[in-house]
Amino acid sequence: WTSDAGASVSGDTVSASMTVAGEVWTCSAVASDGTDTASDGADVTIESACYFGTVCDDSTDLGNGIGIDWSLIPAGSDPLGRYTLTNDFYMMTTEVTQGMFYELMGYETHTYNTTYGVGTDYPVYYVDWHMAADFANQYTARYNNENGASLSECYTCSGTGASVTCGNAITPYQCTGYRLPTDAEWEFA
Repeated sequence: WTSDAGASVSGDTVSASMTVAGEVWTCSAVASDGTDTASDGADVTIESACYFGTVCDDSTDLGNGIGIDWSLIPAGSDPLGRYTLTNDFYMMTTEVTQGMFYELMGYETHTYNTTYGVGTDYPVYYVDWHMAADFANQYTARYNNENGASLSECYTCSGTGASVTCGNAITPYQCTGYRLPTDAEWEFA
């Protein structure tokens, strides 16, 4: 695979994190039986680097075709004048899906009897605040591992799975890692 921007990848998959909307990727294949050689190619235009087919400002590949889309929320004031957010922040464009949760955490939370939908793109069910905080910490650890970064975990957690208990390690605006939005950020977004 080669892109018109100069990137290249070997293998059958190009990670979504390597693509940009409007970019053209060319797949070239060469076959040989030892005597004769043939080659062919095809172009693919990237419609969106976002996983959910909507507009996003960034996306993260979690593997197995699962990803997270992010939108930048600029700082601003509440229309009712109750608060002012002084920092820009990123927020996921969707709820955490069952696929995202399983890919990052390695366990399913919807193993209980449920009448709700079950599947990769359905929202994750039966997650409490502690499990959500643990998800944010695990995402921070994954980001650090893949990018050689040293973002701080925003929560102190003990235990695993549905038995995890977490507390705030750092106040939200002092934490450099991934965290849950504050009430004001959630409302503003």
